Amino acid sequence: MAHKALHTDKDLLKKDQKHFLHPTSNPKQQAKSGASIVLRRGQGIYLEDIEGKRYIDGLSSLWNVNVGHGNKELAQTAFEQMETLAYASSFKGYSNPSAINLSEKLAEVAPNGLNSVFFTSGGSESNDTAFKLSRFYWEQVGKPEKKKNNRFRTFLSWCDDWCAVGDAFTSVSCIFRVSHE
Repeated sequence: MAHKALHTDKDLLKKDQKHFLHPTSNPKQQAKSGASIVLRRGQGIYLEDIEGKRYIDGLSSLWNVNVGHGNKELAQTAFEQMETLAYASSFKGYSNPSAINLSEKLAEVAPNGLNSVFFTSGGSESNDTAFKLSRFYWEQVGKPEKKKNNRFRTFLSWCDDWCAVGDAFTSVSCIFRVSHE
């Protein structure tokens, strides 16, 4: 099925350059050149850009497409869930049957002693949460000095890691320095 373009490719590139700030991208480079690739569609592990060139999708699993694009079973399941309850925050002690049941299933397959889960939307949020939980842990076990002064001393990071967009983990990785030089 042919894609009906709502805008010309040139228009899309100009709009991207003017209005869309890309994560971990150099803002000066963005203002000068805009997007390096504009993707139009995906199927399975493949992406297609506005010029029809295909790529293997090696980055979308970074956040949320780790089962591939165009998965009809997943789309149907998501549709059914969204008809029932599209989203429910777990802040303030709120819960919902889907989160409770998935928590139980994950606890059943996790190693012994790991029987609680914390849901996040991706690696950056997961790392930021781990950072906060470690600080909370040291406070609870009576060693608050472990979280003060050089607060990052217990964290290891690969220089080219990608799971850091929040302040806590961006500052212990090299991602900010590398991408903005």
